[in-house]
Amino acid sequence: MALGENLKRLRKLAGLTQGELASVADMKLGHISKLERNETDAKVSTIHKLMEALNCSANDLLHVKGEAGLSQMLERAISAAEVLPARDKATLLSVVERFVLASQITAVVRSTGTVPETVSMSIEADLMAEDAEGDLIDRLIKEEEYAESIEADQYGKGY
Repeated sequence: MALGENLKRLRKLAGLTQGELASVADMKLGHISKLERNETDAKVSTIHKLMEALNCSANDLLHVKGEAGLSQMLERAISAAEVLPARDKATLLSVVERFVLASQITAVVRSTGTVPETVSMSIEADLMAEDAEGDLIDRLIKEEEYAESIEADQYGKGY
């Protein structure tokens, strides 16, 4: 079973020790340790606790390496990116959007041998929309950074 390896990987990605995960998931440290070493099977309730604590899906915990398709792998990568700082998320979003647009343009050029006027106009519209979207992304980054600073202040004060 892949649970042990996946649990350990997801715990480390979350930056948690076994003890911290046990505390967050309301479980015993020894149980976390046994699960990671595949010395015990997990109950459904345990899987749910781990999913909540690690902010992951059952697939993330239970998938067998090598059996996942590209879509599942992409989904896991995006899920893992949730822990990134706001600016890194915005950069990743921009890279993905530009890659998708470039792939679409490449497909049209390959099939037609030229860049049709509608594609040129679409590119222009996308570039103009990027300016407006950039303002929105800047606002979202500031909101997320503010929320993170409030949360850090609360933890720092012992709340």
